[in-house]
Amino acid sequence: MEFLVLNPSSILQLKKGRKPNDRPRNHQLSSSIIFSFLRERGRIRIQKETAYKMTIKTVIDIRQPVAEVFKELVNPDNMPKWIEGFVRLEKVKGRRPRRGSISTQIHKDSKGQMELREEILLFERNKKFEIRLSHKNMDTKQSYEFVNQGKSMTRVILVTQTRLIPAFIAIFSVFMKGGMKRQQEANLMRFKKLMEK
Repeated sequence: MEFLVLNPSSILQLKKGRKPNDRPRNHQLSSSIIFSFLRERGRIRIQKETAYKMTIKTVIDIRQPVAEVFKELVNPDNMPKWIEGFVRLEKVKGRRPRRGSISTQIHKDSKGQMELREEILLFERNKKFEIRLSHKNMDTKQSYEFVNQGKSMTRVILVTQTRLIPAFIAIFSVFMKGGMKRQQEANLMRFKKLMEK
């Protein structure tokens, strides 16, 4: 049997009359392409490659001084109040939020609970805070930047970079990104309300 070897970028080119190596006019991944791929899976093999990366940026202004916003955001006691599905944080190594500290985040999911390994990458008081969240199917880096806007106003800039593993999961990242973006915006809005109440 002859097999067609594809990587996730090649699947974007699976349109009628186009070979995987042809340059497509439109790189959007439609559901019809996915279903065609699934129907043909008996003669298609996915080539392993570097995990797919997604970047999501959210900006929000909070009517509180920078020092207060920073202190409350890095405080683990506040996490269940503004992060949807967050249950608790379990200490593994060091003391959060110090750089290098490691914890386990416990979240609710459709199967009950999900554990994420949390590592503090950067702690610059009142300026920047970075963490890495790791799971068997993804690796996420969250970078928070705090900007003084004057008159007790703080701008929080959150940039989330996610690598999806394995490559097959990355095929569906086009559909996942929208939901992840909305969730990130909703979480920060809850934090804003928490700070401004």
